[in-house]
Amino acid sequence: MLGGEISLRGGLLSAEGGQIEIAAVGSNNSRSMVELTPVASGWDIDLRGATITVADNSSILTQNEGHKSAGNTILHGTETVTIGENDANGSINTFVANLTISSGDGGDLDIITNNLNVFGGAQVLLNTFGESAPGNINIVASESVNIIGLGALNRDNQSDFTSDVNSLTFSEATAGDITISTNQLRVVVANILTFTAGKGNGGNISINANESIEIVGLISGINDQGLVSAASFSEGDGGSVDINTTRLLLADGGIIGASAFGKGNAGIVTINASESITLLDTLPTPFTSTQISSTITRPPVFFQRLFGLDPIPTANAGKITINTSELTISGDSDTQDAQIRVRNQGSGNGGELVIKADTINLNYGASIASSTFSGQGGNIELDIRNGLLLRNGSTITTEAENDGDGGNITINSDLLTLIESSLINANANRGDGGEIKITTQGLFVFPDSAITASS
Repeated sequence: MLGGEISLRGGLLSAEGGQIEIAAVGSNNSRSMVELTPVASGWDIDLRGATITVADNSSILTQNEGHKSAGNTILHGTETVTIGENDANGSINTFVANLTISSGDGGDLDIITNNLNVFGGAQVLLNTFGESAPGNINIVASESVNIIGLGALNRDNQSDFTSDVNSLTFSEATAGDITISTNQLRVVVANILTFTAGKGNGGNISINANESIEIVGLISGINDQGLVSAASFSEGDGGSVDINTTRLLLADGGIIGASAFGKGNAGIVTINASESITLLDTLPTPFTSTQISSTITRPPVFFQRLFGLDPIPTANAGKITINTSELTISGDSDTQDAQIRVRNQGSGNGGELVIKADTINLNYGASIASSTFSGQGGNIELDIRNGLLLRNGSTITTEAENDGDGGNITINSDLLTLIESSLINANANRGDGGEIKITTQGLFVFPDSAITASS
């Protein structure tokens, strides 16, 4: 079936063998549409094949505007599922989406394959504007998941289009969860994001990658970020981020985080990487450093007007828990400081930061930090089997910037070394400074470095 727009309302197409193809053809700059409308409740969109490609400004959309439950969207490609990429101007995105607009529940969006590629600004979306529960995004890719932004694919294209896997809520409903199970995950100039801009809570992100996860934000001078984050822009709490892998690499603006800008609290971040976690800044960028974070941030005026936010947020930051064998944090020697941090710029409390590792190495201005504006400062707890090394201006700090009390720093390590102007500090400007407790078999603080507490 071939036409400009095709509409099938409550009908049935069947074939004893072969295949049925439905195509809608539009002009170069317009989107064509195939519309399938059931007579009662929503039905499933189920695409199956060895290779499934959604490209050239195409879309797969399930939209529930009624009171009954929507169907699910299923893409089952035994070899590869590819979603992307944009047209030359990046003006219309290729996307796969489930939208919930009314009181009916939304359907799940399931992708099952060996290899999933989301390229060139393409979107996998789960949005809810109604009062009922949306579905979830479930991705199972036995070999790899690659989510790559437009600029990363074409160095001559400086477009701001990222490729995204997002679950968003703008109502009282809780956003859907995002679950990814694979062997290798790469996120390059791209986002995996859940957020709430309503009273409902944000969805959770759960990633299980047997071998490795790589999150990169800056490619050859293209300033952007690679982001895995759960965020709250309103009254609802942000979701949690749970990551399990063997090796985790964040580089040049790569971020794993939970954040909030209003009344809703930031979520919990939990990372388990059995071999290593590496945070690395190698390229100068004026935008953001590589980080694992839970933050409460004062919203820009634009966000205040868009989401009805107060200038000073009241939310609490969430807890970060990290378990690994080797943790390495290295900033760029000229500009950026890679970091693990909990921060609250509002009136709420700072989050807790707990790290368990065999070794921790901080270099070139890298930091592990907790800060709060007026609430209770978050504590930092480091449990290290072998050794902790700080060098080249690296820091471990807790700070209360206004009336709050500073958080405590607790370090248990067989060996602790500070060299080359490095610092461990607990500070409070007006309130009480936090305590520093160190248990070690060997403490080496070179004359140019220090361990201090002040208020």
